[in-house]
Amino acid sequence: MGTRADWYVQYVPKLGESTEGPGLRWLGSVCMDGYPCGFDDHLFEPVQDSLFQPGDEIWAEKVTKMIEGRRDGILPERGWPWPWKTSDTTDYAYVLYDGRVWASNFGRKLFLVQPDLDCFGEPRDEDSDDEDPDKLKKLTGGLPKWPDMTDLQGPISFGGMFIITPDGVERGKV
Repeated sequence: MGTRADWYVQYVPKLGESTEGPGLRWLGSVCMDGYPCGFDDHLFEPVQDSLFQPGDEIWAEKVTKMIEGRRDGILPERGWPWPWKTSDTTDYAYVLYDGRVWASNFGRKLFLVQPDLDCFGEPRDEDSDDEDPDKLKKLTGGLPKWPDMTDLQGPISFGGMFIITPDGVERGKV
């Protein structure tokens, strides 16, 4: 099985936009090699606003291009690819917040992705839990969890691997 990853950017509605408020915008997913060292380090570099474009848009474009360039990449127009409802069950979920990339492994606490550190900064089980446990809640504008993607679920395929159906197991196509 592959190590799956979901990618998000913090979303703050523009003035006059009809929305429920701040949250996360899903950029897409990958089915294989989703652990931090499975990606180019440039995806984890700090991002700043440019004169013409906010940093979150710059990063979203980088992530989208990376996903488009992968055989196992799934963009939002294809639908949520997993049988589970949130990224709490995905191997890794990445989010850009305040110009830095944070990650969570199976819904555990967020850690700052730092390619120059051992394990890219991911805490080991024996590491203390003294980091702010409500960071995800804070950066999603109060939402306690990753967004519920049930309404976006599409055909479930794991990058050309197996599709699990109620009647058994069939071959999948991406």
